Amino acid sequence: MKTPLPLTQMVHHPENDESADESRIKTRIIQLDRLNWVQCSCQMKNYLKGCGYQELLNSPSDSVKFTPKYKRKNSAALAMLWTLVCYDLQGVLLENQDSFFDAGEALGDACGRNSIIPTCEALF
Repeated sequence: MKTPLPLTQMVHHPENDESADESRIKTRIIQLDRLNWVQCSCQMKNYLKGCGYQELLNSPSDSVKFTPKYKRKNSAALAMLWTLVCYDLQGVLLENQDSFFDAGEALGDACGRNSIIPTCEALF
């Protein structure tokens, strides 16, 4: 099982090997607020897929969600989500603190995921 990457990590670019400082850049996941659902959800999905946690992006079956492996992944993803959510949205997490999938759905609804502006941002 892969362990989650740190939220801020150093990424090596071998094509720019002139010095250690120039060959590394910092990547950062942005903080989720009510205005940037599209960007933040894409980053979260890519992050979870990179860690091998893609099964958390779908609603879990009853047989899967009680396995120790799934519980570990779910807990790690929820902990990551707490670090990304602005104070204004933490109440949504409190109401959905047992399931990463449910928390993600509730956050999407709270951020207006299905309203016209985020839908247009996702398309264009």
